Amino acid sequence: MNDSQEQFNPSDFPPSALFVLKIIEIENNPIRQEKIISKTRLNERTARKALSDLKEEDIIASKPSLADPRSQKYYLTDEFKDR
Repeated sequence: MNDSQEQFNPSDFPPSALFVLKIIEIENNPIRQEKIISKTRLNERTARKALSDLKEEDIIASKPSLADPRSQKYYLTDEFKDR
């Protein structure tokens, strides 16, 4: 998280971001955006915004998918897991 925010405060995020975060937590492995959209049934734009919000606060991170380097896999950061 940013230095100005030491603690995760769910009220700082829209429900869509919290839903995406829960899916990533449950999955417990890096997950592609397409699978997040499928599991949450959020539209693509909403899911992208949720992922962006979570990445901006260092709650999740991404890495290229080995199967398709054009797509990203999202996972919880170690800093977030350790709390």
